[in-house]
Amino acid sequence: GNATSDEVLKEAGIEQARGLVVALGSDADSVYITLSARGLRPDLFIEARASSSMAGAKLKKAGANRIIAPYSLGARRMAELALRPAVVDFIDTVIRSRGRDLQMENITVSHDSALAGLTVEETRHRTKAAILTISRKGGKLLVNPSREETIEAGDRLITLGTKKQLAALEEICERCKTNE
Repeated sequence: GNATSDEVLKEAGIEQARGLVVALGSDADSVYITLSARGLRPDLFIEARASSSMAGAKLKKAGANRIIAPYSLGARRMAELALRPAVVDFIDTVIRSRGRDLQMENITVSHDSALAGLTVEETRHRTKAAILTISRKGGKLLVNPSREETIEAGDRLITLGTKKQLAALEEICERCKTNE
């Protein structure tokens, strides 16, 4: 069906969705769908494709959380590959390793999670999973946080570990949201 219709978005399960990716060839349709989705689900994470910075600005105003500009993204990736090929290869391997042993996960710590209040060291000791970054409310980003750093409710963690290690982390976390 036509995704610009609220009914089609509902039939597609927008009310239960963890997120929405709007990747159409038409920026106008993308803005319209973003507006519709935001109206139906104010809390939904929306990622939208934009063909230009102007279209990206309009999608932001319409309610998109993240804008993807394929040409800019492609140019940045080519530059990174030219400058740091081994780093890019490692990250690609880890990100695409679903089914393999080593994985990265994005976890949002809920207010009632047992993870809130633990230090990075306590978490590492219990799970063996590495916490690579902590994103705090207000935009503060802690890269390679110190072992004494305390995890807070609302933090977004980027973690690295084996399936077993990440499962142990999720078990402690309980009600945390994972964003695959």
